[in-house]
Amino acid sequence: MSSSSDQEVPSPKPGIAVIGIGDQALLVDGWTSATVTGHLGAWLWVGIDGTTSVGQLIDDTACTFNLDQDTARVQVTHFVDQLSTSGLVQGIGTVEAEREALELRVITPPTIGDLVGDLEGRDEAGNRWALSDLRGNQMLAVYWSPHCGYCATIEEELQGLLGKLAANDITTAIVSTSSPSNLHSAPDDTDRYRLLLVPIGSPGPFLGFGTPCALHIGADGRLADEPAHGNLKVLELARKLAGVPAPAAEARPQRALYLLNTEGGSCAPASKPGPTIEWAGRRIIPIEGYHVGLGYDSPMTANILDDLFESQAVVDHLAGQSYAVALRATTRSPESDGPSSNLNLLTRWGQVLVRSRYASRVLRALLWRLGDQITPAPTVPGQLLVRATPAKVGGRMVLLQPGLHILADRLQPLLAQRGVALADTTYCYVDLTTRELVIPEVSIPHNASVLKDVDVNVTSRAELPPVVPGRYKLDSWGVAHRSDLSVTRFTPAEAAAATVSFVHGIDDPVACLRLLGRLFGDIDGFGLWYDSEETYVDALVTALSLH
Repeated sequence: MSSSSDQEVPSPKPGIAVIGIGDQALLVDGWTSATVTGHLGAWLWVGIDGTTSVGQLIDDTACTFNLDQDTARVQVTHFVDQLSTSGLVQGIGTVEAEREALELRVITPPTIGDLVGDLEGRDEAGNRWALSDLRGNQMLAVYWSPHCGYCATIEEELQGLLGKLAANDITTAIVSTSSPSNLHSAPDDTDRYRLLLVPIGSPGPFLGFGTPCALHIGADGRLADEPAHGNLKVLELARKLAGVPAPAAEARPQRALYLLNTEGGSCAPASKPGPTIEWAGRRIIPIEGYHVGLGYDSPMTANILDDLFESQAVVDHLAGQSYAVALRATTRSPESDGPSSNLNLLTRWGQVLVRSRYASRVLRALLWRLGDQITPAPTVPGQLLVRATPAKVGGRMVLLQPGLHILADRLQPLLAQRGVALADTTYCYVDLTTRELVIPEVSIPHNASVLKDVDVNVTSRAELPPVVPGRYKLDSWGVAHRSDLSVTRFTPAEAAAATVSFVHGIDDPVACLRLLGRLFGDIDGFGLWYDSEETYVDALVTALSLH
């Protein structure tokens, strides 16, 4: 990267706050960034006033810190260039020009009149065909996933429109990445639609779109209407082509609240195959004024869900499907007397969130996640509300980055062999007085006896007992941190800057960083860099000295 010249005059970005943590300083640009610097950087920041040139800063630094000119030049230009790259100073032309030269590849959606790209796959019988095979006919191509909760909100009405679409000489093509055995949410009238099963990562004309999405393709293969993104727009386009008016507002009373009523709601395209589970159906459970769709794998699981929520399931297809539960190892399962190696699952839109031999763990994780959406965690005086993954290591607790369930296929057993158990709550609290981690109780009303009585005897080296609500001694906090090292030991200032984005409920970033700075005076902060589940565990073992 080019460096700043002696004649350039850097100007500080307005509104930057400077706070001291330990022997370092943080330059705080609101919630945008927190840049860690040492004593020299803090001193230089004061001198960057919009009138002093880089050359003058070099001279002043050499004089004040008794440095030779070459050393002062290297340190000053490096610092000023870093600040310019971060957007904290202006007036460094070479660096700004390089920053502006960076280009992002933008995915441009097709517009009306564009020739729609082809997409080839197979049908349920394994016969190969492509969208272009339907040229000469008008087509409604619907990008669909049986795991998508938003697809589930419209499946009933879309299925009812298939006959009218066919009567209007419009062929419906359902495009999905799922295998035939998993295609249970798609409309099931195969006489009135064509199924195109495509490999994951091959979206063709649906590149950049989530599910559901729909394209109206004319007989000439060109886009005939604007692309329809999300559940509501897909239905709107399908009704228009079927010649069916939208239901009048008075005919659609708001009977309940829904978790999936976002305008244009859609799920991200699948990045890997979902679990191969034969889902038996969907329960719509009334919870705190909401109708929540929960998929289940068997009548036994459905009965357990009914008992857990102590409510009568309702019929309401608009609720869609927010989560799905598969219970294979419970006290109600056949032959449940001995230890079980079967895994219970909690999934959301095809992605496994929790897999466990403990049914109570899966159900408690479901309750926690519903609570996040229906009764969000409140702020508590004297405590930080954080989004992170608690990990129990013996009698102490460590905070790790959120979203570790993405690595859970192999991460859980690898960690269990090292004595580490991950908790399933999305949010937790840090008590700033006692330096304890507080895993909250479930906020959703439920029958606690179900959690108490549902587990079978578990004997496995691949999974430790579930981490339950309570207070635990907080030992350290680790996050993903790009580095040449697998483990980076943070100073208190670096740890505060690395974790501030995970704190919720505090409006003032400076106040938040000060609280974190004091916290990291008592606990350790570290960064992990890895490229697989195995290297993640190795790095964590090193960071926690678990050898």
